[in-house]
Amino acid sequence: MTEIAYDDFQKVDIRVGTVMRAEPYPEARKPAIKVWVDFGSPLG
Repeated sequence: MTEIAYDDFQKVDIRVGTVMRAEPYPEARKPAIKVWVDFGSPLG
């Protein structure tokens, strides 16, 4: 497990959003999914 200092944790920007769309991404080297997320105003 990796640990970080509390001061570094405070710099993290944590947001909540709504998944609008998700689809397979077959061109990726490893299995992946493209995800479109709506973070609301002002990000969109």
